[in-house]
Amino acid sequence: MRALILKAYIPNPKSTNIETNIPDPKSTNIENNIPDPKSTNIETNIPDPKSTNIETNIPDPKSTNIENNIPDPKSTNIETNIPDPKSTNIENNIPDPKSTNIETNIPDPKSTNIENNIPDPKSTNIETNIPDPKSTNIETNIPDPKSTNIETNIPNPKSTNIETNIPDPKSTNIETNIPDPKSTNIENNIPDPKSTNIKN
Repeated sequence: MRALILKAYIPNPKSTNIETNIPDPKSTNIENNIPDPKSTNIETNIPDPKSTNIETNIPDPKSTNIENNIPDPKSTNIETNIPDPKSTNIENNIPDPKSTNIETNIPDPKSTNIENNIPDPKSTNIETNIPDPKSTNIETNIPDPKSTNIETNIPNPKSTNIETNIPDPKSTNIETNIPDPKSTNIENNIPDPKSTNIKN
């Protein structure tokens, strides 16, 4: 009986899973306060220097996914306040100069999709207040002079579909108060003298 009690409190040195305060030096999964120096998954306060996934306050210098306050300089996905200079997706306040998708206040000059206040001059889709002069779809107050679909107050002189108060002189379908003299279908208060279908 006494031997059974002793076995319950003294760990088996060959065990691979022990829930005790004294770790098994050969174990690969220990829920203790003292980590196994060879373990690859330890939920302790002291990290394993060779581990690749540690939920501690001290990061593994070789880990690729760390939820710590200190980032791994080689990691490609870090949720920290200090960005990885080689990362391609960082949710930080400092953008990666080579990243193509950054949700920051400072835009990436080479990015093609930025949700910032400063637009990318080469971007083709920007939700900013300053339009891209080469963009074909901008939801801004200043229209793109080459755009074919703009929801702005200033019309594109070459556009064929504008929802503005000033009509496009070459448009064939305008919902404005001033009719297009060449339009064949206008829902306005002033009729088109050449129109064949007018609701007036």
